Amino acid sequence: GKGATFGTKFAASTIGNVLEWYDFSVFAGLASVLGEVFFPASSRVAALMEALAVFGAAFVMRPIGGAVFGWMGDAVGRKTALEVSIALMLVPSVAIGVLPGYGAIGPAATGLLVALRLCQGVAVGGELVTAYVFVAEHAPSAKFAPFWAGLVLDGANCGTLLGIGVVAAVRAALSAASLRRWGWRLCFLLGFPVGAVGVALRRRIGDDEPETLGQRNPLTEVWRTKRFETLCVA
Repeated sequence: GKGATFGTKFAASTIGNVLEWYDFSVFAGLASVLGEVFFPASSRVAALMEALAVFGAAFVMRPIGGAVFGWMGDAVGRKTALEVSIALMLVPSVAIGVLPGYGAIGPAATGLLVALRLCQGVAVGGELVTAYVFVAEHAPSAKFAPFWAGLVLDGANCGTLLGIGVVAAVRAALSAASLRRWGWRLCFLLGFPVGAVGVALRRRIGDDEPETLGQRNPLTEVWRTKRFETLCVA
């Protein structure tokens, strides 16, 4: 609620990055399997390259996600932006886990996979930006705000390692045939508990927002006051 501790707010912000980068690493680790499941069986190499292209396409959407969710955070609040961003990652992740393959629904499987991955790319771009800003704004000390914001990235690192570990364990436990039939789906669906915890935490962080909420032209203000820094980042 409104009196949520900083620890709760930090955990709520960080767990979204755990989920999102867990899903990204799972997709990368299973690219060879996903290529066979979701693309025409012309050759295994071609299917792998097509799956990796879909994986990379999500990164193209990250700047769009950063812009959209940056605006949303300023316009309606960081809490709302955080709730939308984790939902935009969790729903496609579960959907990929239950999506029929190319053999069942043909090219529609490929198209749906691409669409779901693009949604996840938007979510990742929005999640990082919003989580950084939210943690910095609610840090107990302004002096250490950059430190706490930097720690948010550890969620992404933890998610990546978790995804690699899950894929390695499932590959070791299952035969190649079982992995292709259903094992790969398990890897995606195992991200659901993480996302569910994230949704629950974000509902508890309250509605208290900084005074900058709703300001009309935040980009104009940044350009006016931080022009040199903006050019350096660009």
